[in-house]
Amino acid sequence: MTDAIIGGLVGGIVSPLILAVLKHFVVWRSEKRLELKGRVFDEAVSALAKRAVDALDPHLQANKQSAGGLVRETEYRSETLELIERSRSQVRAFFQSEAADQFDKAANCKLSLDNIPNIEFEAARTEAISALASELGVQLPGWVSALTMRLRGDAKKRRASA
Repeated sequence: MTDAIIGGLVGGIVSPLILAVLKHFVVWRSEKRLELKGRVFDEAVSALAKRAVDALDPHLQANKQSAGGLVRETEYRSETLELIERSRSQVRAFFQSEAADQFDKAANCKLSLDNIPNIEFEAARTEAISALASELGVQLPGWVSALTMRLRGDAKKRRASA
């Protein structure tokens, strides 16, 4: 009879407690980490998009600000620069160094009205998004990879003919 009571206590009280603790430490933490990485991914993509929009905005580029006689090659809004820097640090903190390097490459790639169609930036941005997405377990469609390969090939041809 005592064995039945002990078995009932273990089955009814102790087992759910153990499962709740395991769920917290195993499942919840990994879900939270994935959720944070998802937010960082969204901000990083937004930062690259805003960078492209600012760099290709003729009105913004025509009204460049100067400080002490120095003028930026490409003018960006302060919100865009803040988002890029915040994304850069968060990508470094939450993703592997390869993905972070890809993001840095896209964030630092030359992008201006002078070099349209910005093939190098487009290829770097696609590679960065692909690297970040693969860490999240999301695969980009095959046409995106094909487009990236095509852009890389076109960029190499342009450099060779220049």
